[in-house]
Amino acid sequence: MASSRALQRTAQAWCLNTTQHLEMDPVLAEAFAAILDHEWSQPLLGNATNAQLLEELKVRIEVHWSLDYKTTGRDEDYVPATDSANSLPIPPGSPSH
Repeated sequence: MASSRALQRTAQAWCLNTTQHLEMDPVLAEAFAAILDHEWSQPLLGNATNAQLLEELKVRIEVHWSLDYKTTGRDEDYVPATDSANSLPIPPGSPSH
């Protein structure tokens, strides 16, 4: 059974201008609320363990080859740092080299 908080948030989907004309489906609402509860139960980086943080950094370094990225915000807000001391060298043979 989904939490009342998740059910309330799910019910808001039928209160939008674009969806208020639709009849609420209680079975679908319950399913979405259960999904929300599951997502909300997952650890965020703000309360992650050291191992989770290190794994996240490892993946980001493998993907970006740099520590000059924002962890929040929109992609268009990304501004590379100008301090080369914070950048990792791009290995020879990598797609960006």
